[in-house]
Amino acid sequence: MRIAMISPIGERVPPDGYGGTERIVSWLTEGLVARGHQVTLYASADSQTAAQLKGWPAEPLRGRAAANTHIAWEMAHLLRAEIDLNAFDVVHCHLGVEAAALTRSWRVPTLHTMHGGIFPHHVPLLLGLPDLTWVAISDSQRRPAPDANFAATIHHGLPMDSYPWGRDKDDYVVHLGRIAPEKGTHLAIDAACQAGVPLVIAAKVDPVDQAYFDAEIAPRLTHPHVHFIGEVGDAVKAALLRKARALLFPICWDEPFGIVLVEAMACGTPVIAYPRGSVPEIVLDGVTGILVNGVAEMAAAIPRADRLEAVACRAHVEERFSVRRMVRQYERIFADVASVALSA
Repeated sequence: MRIAMISPIGERVPPDGYGGTERIVSWLTEGLVARGHQVTLYASADSQTAAQLKGWPAEPLRGRAAANTHIAWEMAHLLRAEIDLNAFDVVHCHLGVEAAALTRSWRVPTLHTMHGGIFPHHVPLLLGLPDLTWVAISDSQRRPAPDANFAATIHHGLPMDSYPWGRDKDDYVVHLGRIAPEKGTHLAIDAACQAGVPLVIAAKVDPVDQAYFDAEIAPRLTHPHVHFIGEVGDAVKAALLRKARALLFPICWDEPFGIVLVEAMACGTPVIAYPRGSVPEIVLDGVTGILVNGVAEMAAAIPRADRLEAVACRAHVEERFSVRRMVRQYERIFADVASVALSA
């Protein structure tokens, strides 16, 4: 198939550090190319891909206020002529709900993947655009708008070769991703300190979360058990996960899909997490992780997690969260969307 892949432009594809959506776009794009599809990737010009790259803009808009809805609308508008001029079989758009309305004028069948949470202001947009076709990244993500036009739920998948696993662990737990109130970074620190276990925090701080960092995180970094190393690249992240006793994930919102949960389990490392959002869909409680409520339970779960088998964590991801499975599922949806358009 001839597929147009439209990425957000907050980060390059793949991202150098944090950037879950752009990472998924990269894995899916490369997987489709490997399967013989002709893929054109619309992303920032510094992106790296085996697909044909149409770079816009010249560099990602990381950390700037402009990397949001306004730019997504502008990108969708500017791409209209480009999309219509090319003989694509299907377009796969990752720009989000607000920009999706502009794609209705495209003359190519288009599939939208919802990467963020569905908030109250999104529901009338989704229900008011019943002709747009969506893919959810978890069943929990769909709950606020069960009547929206979701064709399927497709969980994210990892390239397993990029995540070597191991049984031998060092004496630390880890918290990865982005430092923000909804990520519960302060709770991870409190749990590790209460358990008397070293905690490595490898995460970025966005400008919007600087006040939270200054008020809640910086004072806690004085504890001798807490080691903040900032944002890291993929290789360092995989190494940290592989040697950690557990990943701490005290999520404070209904996150639609936590990629780091799957990354940890792929490395043979169990997850200790609050059971919110997609977490119960991803983590097998008592097998690949432990679901807890509150700091005290999280602290108490750390020694219990040592008894979980690394091989079980790895096998769970290989079976349910591989990039190979994700690509196959999207291929089926692409074919369905294209065939419906042809028969219309």
